[in-house]
Amino acid sequence: MSDIKVIEGDFTQCSGRYALVVGRFNGFVVESLVEGAIDTLVRHGISRDDITIVRVPGAYEMPLAVK
Repeated sequence: MSDIKVIEGDFTQCSGRYALVVGRFNGFVVESLVEGAIDTLVRHGISRDDITIVRVPGAYEMPLAVK
């Protein structure tokens, strides 16, 4: 792997609230991704109280939920 260039950002805790907009379609896959996203936020110092999960039927409804 020494010939592969790796670029990593510096993730520092930002104050604020975070929302995960999650589609219900393919829930068996999505739930693992949601758990991973929450775990990553918490490990970087984000409080669970500052995380909101918004569930929508599918990808088509996501822009409306984010708006």
